[in-house]
Amino acid sequence: MKKILTYIRSYFLEEVKLGHLLFIMLFLSLSIFVEYHWHIERIFSIKYRDKPQLAVFYFLFYGVPFIVAYLSYAIFYKRYTLLSNGRFWLLAFVALGIYGFRCYYHPLEDWLWERFSGRMDQYYFFFLSRQMNQALLLFVPTAFIWWVLHRKEQPLYGFSLKGVDIRPYLWMLVIMLPIVGFAATFQSFKDFYPLVDNIPNMEYSSWMGKVKTIVYEFFYAFDFLSNEFFFRGFLILAFVRFAGKGAIMPMVCWYVFIHFGKPIGETISSFFGGLILGILAYETRSIAGGVIVHIGIALMMDMFGFLLKLLGKG
Repeated sequence: MKKILTYIRSYFLEEVKLGHLLFIMLFLSLSIFVEYHWHIERIFSIKYRDKPQLAVFYFLFYGVPFIVAYLSYAIFYKRYTLLSNGRFWLLAFVALGIYGFRCYYHPLEDWLWERFSGRMDQYYFFFLSRQMNQALLLFVPTAFIWWVLHRKEQPLYGFSLKGVDIRPYLWMLVIMLPIVGFAATFQSFKDFYPLVDNIPNMEYSSWMGKVKTIVYEFFYAFDFLSNEFFFRGFLILAFVRFAGKGAIMPMVCWYVFIHFGKPIGETISSFFGGLILGILAYETRSIAGGVIVHIGIALMMDMFGFLLKLLGKG
């Protein structure tokens, strides 16, 4: 834990310039206000669902925080050569293209919805395919970019345990256990967890129901893994060559934007969570910490949800 605090302290003392940080915080504050007041992302996602225009929208929507943060970095750190670097812009557009396409394209959902039409488990396979679709369409293209561009230079973006001490992250989970337990006493938590309760016609008391639940939880965790791989792996470790530690803040800004539509408290906290995990990924060249913490907390919430149902208090 001491090493983690040292990494964070070093980042703020040696890397952060006050003007850049204040600009980023002002930009994100205004963005959160605009989104939660006018719901731009939700309106466009409904209006252009299943249409190619949705991929373009998300390309531009997530491009705003990512590029604005890099522009701010170039100005405040006087790294103007970054703006004329063709390789940087190409990689940035590829990253935005991958995520935009992932937000729009969901053939597996549509196919399984038709394949299981009229069956009791139609909704289960629809929700399962959504998790699979989101995870695979982020993980596979990102891994392909690594194979083409960086496989000779570094391990698969962040997939390394070399020199990584996982004990502090396990202690984080221990600390989070009573906090999540307290959150589980609120009705809003009980109404949302376990996640499989949000799937119509889903029952998990039978043997087959338990198998379906385990499969769903696996892909739920895999979706978290793919997001860590993309944000803390690709967006930092592939962009380090262009901006060093400056690659952390643009990732954080983009990460905040993907939380739009969730409770505003979760969106705001994503800034701090994304920043800390980004610093750790940069320093350790590994996404192990983010994967452990993210998946651990997510599964912990579901665990409490199942426990409450078992005790008849859900």
